[in-house]
Amino acid sequence: MDTVKVKIKRSIAAKGCGFCDIGGKQNIFPPRDKDGKPDVNSVFHLKSTSFVESKIATGELVLVGREGVEGPNTAHSSNGCLAVKVNGKVITELAVPEGLSEDAILELVEKDAAVRDSIKGKNIKSVDVKNGQVLIAVK
Repeated sequence: MDTVKVKIKRSIAAKGCGFCDIGGKQNIFPPRDKDGKPDVNSVFHLKSTSFVESKIATGELVLVGREGVEGPNTAHSSNGCLAVKVNGKVITELAVPEGLSEDAILELVEKDAAVRDSIKGKNIKSVDVKNGQVLIAVK
């Protein structure tokens, strides 16, 4: 099973909140620093379960990287975030690990709730991944 590296969304972690992946038997809660405050920058190494992938898709978990993902189509390389634009307007930014294939990037984009909402009921004319951006044209 593949492993993902994720952070809890800052606004969730700052409250000390997290998630329980019951099926994957994983607890995802921010550790506390010496002053008892939640560490909002903690990176978790988790099994890639459907629960974890759904939290990544909704933005509640921020993808930092994937381990065990290999493939011949890894032409796209990015450190950090890709802006997702629909008709030129930035809809969201997605954390994309270095070496992730274009197909895998498009899968992440398709799972993102903000992107789905912005293209709902519209015809997609084109989708391009270039220059650190995913450009979606709709009519």
